[in-house]
Amino acid sequence: MTDPIVSGGSMEMMHRSMGDEVAYVAHCINGASYPRGKPLAIRSGDRVRLRMLNASPTQTRYVRLAGHELVVTHADGNPLAQPTTVDVLRIAAGERYDAYFEVRKPGAFLLQGISGDPLESQQAVLMYTEGMENAPPRSAPQTLGGLRVFSYEAAGGVGAQTKSPTPPTYDLALGGGGWENPRWTIDGDVWPNTPKLRVGRGELVTVRFRNTSDMDHPMHLHGHIFALTAVNGVPLLRPLAKDGSLVSADGGTATWQFTANSSPGRWLLHCHNEIHMIGGMMAEVVYIT
Repeated sequence: MTDPIVSGGSMEMMHRSMGDEVAYVAHCINGASYPRGKPLAIRSGDRVRLRMLNASPTQTRYVRLAGHELVVTHADGNPLAQPTTVDVLRIAAGERYDAYFEVRKPGAFLLQGISGDPLESQQAVLMYTEGMENAPPRSAPQTLGGLRVFSYEAAGGVGAQTKSPTPPTYDLALGGGGWENPRWTIDGDVWPNTPKLRVGRGELVTVRFRNTSDMDHPMHLHGHIFALTAVNGVPLLRPLAKDGSLVSADGGTATWQFTANSSPGRWLLHCHNEIHMIGGMMAEVVYIT
């Protein structure tokens, strides 16, 4: 049984005087806040597949299904080397994950965003087994304490790498932002003056990010699938095939490797936080051969 779920999104946002901060009037799943969304019927004994997209333009979301664990199988449409079992799924802006759960007993359950903000906790949808559609739903505690939260390290495992980065190698520093500062930079510049990653067709390209700002950046590459090989200085035993990944604030790092095998031309590399992208945190991969 498969139920497509879209997580994230907002009905409206307003810019504050800070220039880069936004406030939301609603947090939704499939276009509605709980209890206004369409409930989803499930059956005892079924294995249910969820396909989740964070459509929020700025926020990383944490999602939990009350009373169940989630087995994550795919990231950005690409299969994980081995499934990862978690209590909470972390989804950066623009990320997509496939996960399944087993319906072991009848009941009503909320698939719900985890947050201390009551407005954000209304990001929920009801799932129920036959005859339980009017039962009080089980909800998830609004805390991450003691729970297994999805991370790249959990999905990829950690282990030593013996291979050195292959040329061409690009080191990119992410920065900018702050109080009344709408400029979000790559190597100190904003688009269109940011670096050009010049590649030859068929080359294996290494990109190493270092985040000097105080906000996470979900970096996304158009037209390619990369291998996320290291996170915050820790190499992954099983690199993750993705097209976007979070780079943690305050000195976080991430290493990508991708083969330049897309159509020749110019491909955008940018932060998937729309405010940061609009503020200049964009670069491009340019095919030279």
